[in-house]
Amino acid sequence: MGKIGKIGMRILNVLLNIFLAGFILIALWLLSLVFIYSTFTIPTESMMPALHPKDRIIVWKMEAGARLFSLHDAFGHKPLRVYRLPGFNLIKRNDILVFNFPYPERWDSIGFDVKLYYAKRCVALPGDSFEIRKGIFCVRNCDTPLGYLPKQKEVGRLSLAVDGKIPLKEITGFDAYPFDSTFQWSIADFGPLYIPKAGDRLTLSREHYLLYKNLIAWETRQKVTEKKGVIHIDGKLANSYTFTHNYYFVAGDDCMDSKDSRYWGLLPDDYIVGKAHKTRIFK
Repeated sequence: MGKIGKIGMRILNVLLNIFLAGFILIALWLLSLVFIYSTFTIPTESMMPALHPKDRIIVWKMEAGARLFSLHDAFGHKPLRVYRLPGFNLIKRNDILVFNFPYPERWDSIGFDVKLYYAKRCVALPGDSFEIRKGIFCVRNCDTPLGYLPKQKEVGRLSLAVDGKIPLKEITGFDAYPFDSTFQWSIADFGPLYIPKAGDRLTLSREHYLLYKNLIAWETRQKVTEKKGVIHIDGKLANSYTFTHNYYFVAGDDCMDSKDSRYWGLLPDDYIVGKAHKTRIFK
């Protein structure tokens, strides 16, 4: 091999090494996005003052456990199977969570949009009994303040100012989940609502149907119906149901301007991307 040929081989080896190093770096970066962290930009004011619009946040996925699922199924809006790796830090009340919004297309059934993310504060955990009294978030047997109290008090003051003059359900934005006269809940007076955890067995009544029908339909992938207090799952009589997933109640800190669990219900565990610990690190 001549001198020119040797130089050519050296250049080729250098280029191959650069290509290989670049490929490894890209692969490591992609793996880190799947298993370790992701960054998100806050689009609205619903989490102020903790998070402002255009703030960028880092979500550490390893704490709650990284999710694995088929992107083909997710983009194709097909039934999704999610596998979550073990995490090392349980979700706690007041953690800020980033999650896929569970109602991207319609309000009567849970769906999945891999491109649609929300950031809200977790205010109730699986197994909690959550309620709102005069705007203030409460969990039974928990004395820790939940969420951003100044805005909650603002909701309470507004509700007291109009209560008796105008029914709260007639004020836009005050009516709350499950939007049924059986409960007549509002964002100022809500619950108590039990937050199911995996393994919980629930006796099915009309009230429980109204509160949990979307969750049961999502878990079973079957139609859930009610007639005169009798519940059917996939056309079969159901007197009770055992949940297979954990659920969370999430709310924005600016609860006067946040579409959260008060309006659309409980967040399934499979939809959680992870915790946002370090906030406002970029502008």
